[in-house]
Amino acid sequence: MDGRIERTVGHRLAPSYRPVVPPEQPQKRVERAISVLRQLGGFCKSEEHDGKITLRCFESLGLVVAGHPEACRLVETLLADALGLPVQQRCQTEPAPQCSFEIETGAG
Repeated sequence: MDGRIERTVGHRLAPSYRPVVPPEQPQKRVERAISVLRQLGGFCKSEEHDGKITLRCFESLGLVVAGHPEACRLVETLLADALGLPVQQRCQTEPAPQCSFEIETGAG
């Protein structure tokens, strides 16, 4: 499958999660991303490096990727649309299921 369905669903869900945060405050948008991921069942920790923030998610959201890796494309699209920032999923199933999302903040 090419991911069109997951991306379409992500685009449709995004308006429900879109924050009212000015574009010049990317850190506030990242805080919103963490909130969105919590609502979806993920406990996330963030790491910042070279103008990018990586959110690593565990618990329920991480377990979903083990059986349904396409879920990461859906969440990637949802976050990118809701935040108005570039997002790249870096999910993995081995050695343990984990969803990771790299957010380009432009600060760095």
